[in-house]
Amino acid sequence: MTGMMETIKRWNRTVLELESGILLFGLVCQAAGVWFVQDKASYSVGLWIGIGMAALCGIHMYITLDRAFDGPEGDVGRRMTVANITRYVVIVVVFMALAAAGIGNPIVTFIGIMGLKVAAYMQPFTHKLTNKIFHETDPVPRALEETEETCGEQEKSKE
Repeated sequence: MTGMMETIKRWNRTVLELESGILLFGLVCQAAGVWFVQDKASYSVGLWIGIGMAALCGIHMYITLDRAFDGPEGDVGRRMTVANITRYVVIVVVFMALAAAGIGNPIVTFIGIMGLKVAAYMQPFTHKLTNKIFHETDPVPRALEETEETCGEQEKSKE
């Protein structure tokens, strides 16, 4: 178990917290929503396809941002736009395939994909949760030391 915890600690913490939030959202939607629908299988399949898509979108955004800022400076906007359009096209293709195949509920799939948005808002909660799991605390913020550059900028702004 400790080997797995050490591997997880090496992951990007923000991505881990986002993915944890997506999974938590999926579990809550599954536990709460399955009781109110007639076709439980379609609900569950649609939800978990959406949750899977949300998780993949979160990882794709992380990889895209990491690569975009490692490349040439003038190309960041174009690379981000291409990645965003690609991500949305894949989501639309999945929706179309889902509707054509008749598996899963497309509306619930959309709710699952929205788990990405919900997880972003849940990040302060999942951050505290991961800190408790890993027995860590956040560093205490301290004021920056004043340097000549910051002092000069402050004097200019006063004028």
